[in-house]
Amino acid sequence: MNYDYDQLTFADAFTAREVAIARADANAAPDWKRAAREALAWCASHHETFTADEVLARLAAVGAPSTHEPSALGPVFLAASRSGAIVKTGELRPTRLARRHRDLTVWRASTPDRGSSGTVPPPRTPRAGDQHRR
Repeated sequence: MNYDYDQLTFADAFTAREVAIARADANAAPDWKRAAREALAWCASHHETFTADEVLARLAAVGAPSTHEPSALGPVFLAASRSGAIVKTGELRPTRLARRHRDLTVWRASTPDRGSSGTVPPPRTPRAGDQHRR
């Protein structure tokens, strides 16, 4: 069996990732994005660590509107991370969602008291040259 996989350059892979994130953000309803930012901020202030599962559970608990795709949560996490509101712990945790079969990044609030400002900024629009920023 021949495994011939095409691979992108790092720059092309980064650009493809940014485009996919921007697409997921653009296709999510504004009301859902606002609710997702609030749910993420709530999780950061009420849990020592959390994953997207906890944010989705919080969205369900408060009766937030649904979205077209759970991956729309990615831009919300990315914006919170880039703003410094949350940081990765370096851990992965299996998802508890039956329809997803993957490990999730574990996050924590960036402040020791977990009392973040309670807000998460909206994601920024990708700019030319972003592939060189990390």
